[in-house]
Amino acid sequence: MSSEDAGIQSLKKHLRDSVSLLSSMKLYEGAKLSAEALTSMSQEDSDMISTDHIPKYKLQVSKSEQDVFALAKTYFDCKEFDRCAHVLKNCKSQDVLFIRLYAMFLSGEKKKEEESEGVLGLHDHSSVNTSVSLILKELESILEQESNGLKSPFLNWLHGVV
Repeated sequence: MSSEDAGIQSLKKHLRDSVSLLSSMKLYEGAKLSAEALTSMSQEDSDMISTDHIPKYKLQVSKSEQDVFALAKTYFDCKEFDRCAHVLKNCKSQDVLFIRLYAMFLSGEKKKEEESEGVLGLHDHSSVNTSVSLILKELESILEQESNGLKSPFLNWLHGVV
């Protein structure tokens, strides 16, 4: 196998890994983009991309949190965001914390949409996601405790979104 072929295979492996990781973290749009890039990548495109700088990310879930995390993921998949957040309330791992805060965010977005349904009126633009302030407060608290910032790239992403 030539070095070009090895580079292509390495890139494809990183994309496959990202599809799996992003899907497990419920970032379906990101997983879709990675999968689309993987399937649409031509030989010419992949020859120009180096994967040497891409770090391998492994999901950080403590053994004591694995069963609760599995339950929460099923609630999340069923769009029961409040239940998902509730079962994860005592978990400390940053990647598990991401799922809890992201579930809170999506629950708030869902409630905001439900409030704005119906007849147009004076209060149509007043619906806000009430979870955002709680999420920001928790993220800021973690940032104060961590000297080198958020360790989870997913928490960094969520911090940027809210």
